[in-house]
Amino acid sequence: MFYEIYASYQYIFVFQVFTFPSASRQPISVPSVFVNDLLKKFDPLSLFQIPLRLPQQSAVIEIFAGERMLKIRRHKMRKHKRRKRYDRDYFKYQKYHRQKKAKAENLFRNRMHKMLEDYKAFDPEKYIKDIIACAKQNVTKDVSPSGRRKYPHWSTLITLEELYGLPPTDYIVKKAGLAGDEDREKIRQLKKEYDEKYRGFLNRTSCSLEKQVNKEKQEYLQKAKIQEKETVDSNINLEKNTDKVDSAENSDNVKS
Repeated sequence: MFYEIYASYQYIFVFQVFTFPSASRQPISVPSVFVNDLLKKFDPLSLFQIPLRLPQQSAVIEIFAGERMLKIRRHKMRKHKRRKRYDRDYFKYQKYHRQKKAKAENLFRNRMHKMLEDYKAFDPEKYIKDIIACAKQNVTKDVSPSGRRKYPHWSTLITLEELYGLPPTDYIVKKAGLAGDEDREKIRQLKKEYDEKYRGFLNRTSCSLEKQVNKEKQEYLQKAKIQEKETVDSNINLEKNTDKVDSAENSDNVKS
C-alpha cells in the first residue's frame, strides 16, 4: 500500500493504492540508543521512587473532628439546601430586594420633601428676633447655686386628676391612702411581729441590744418616778410644817 500524488495545473490529486502483502516484509527493530536514553531520563530512578505498601501496614490517623462529624455533615447539608433554594427562588429574592430598595427610596424622598417644606417655611426675620430675645434673657435667675438649671415640679404644672385623665368633676383625696393613728400603731405592731418571727436570724443581735436598751430605759424611768415622788412628798411635808408654824405665830400674836 502506498500513495501516489498527481499534480496538475490547478488541482492536486492524492490516490491511495492498495497492494497485497509480499514475502519481503519490512524489518522491525528496537529504537535507537538515543530514544532509550530519553525514556530512562523520563522514568524516575529506583532510588527516588516511593515504595508501595499495603493499607494494613499504614499508620492509623485519628480524625480530629470525630465527635463533630454529624454536626459538620448537618452544616454542609444545610448549606447545600440553602444554595439550592437560592438558585430555585432567585427571581423571588431579586423581587424582594427591588421592593426593599424602592421602599427605602420612597422614605428618603418623603424625608427630603419635608426638609424642603421646612426650608421654604423658614422666616429669617423671626429667627433673628428669637435669637436677640434669647440673648437678652437673664439665665442666672432660674439657676441653682451649683449652676444647674431649675425646672418646675410636675405638680405645679398639672394636677393629679389631669395626670390620670379624670373628668373635671372628679377629685382625688390625697390623704385617703395614709394610715390613721390607730392603723399606724397596728401596722407597727404587725411589722414588729413579722420581724421577730421571720427575720430573727438576721437581726438577733439587734433584738438583744434593743431589749437591753428598753430595759435600761424602763429602769431609768422607774428611778425618775421614785425621785419625783420623793421630792413631791418632801415639798408637801415642808408646806405642812410651814403652815403649822404660821398658825402658831398667828395665835400667839392674837393672844398678846
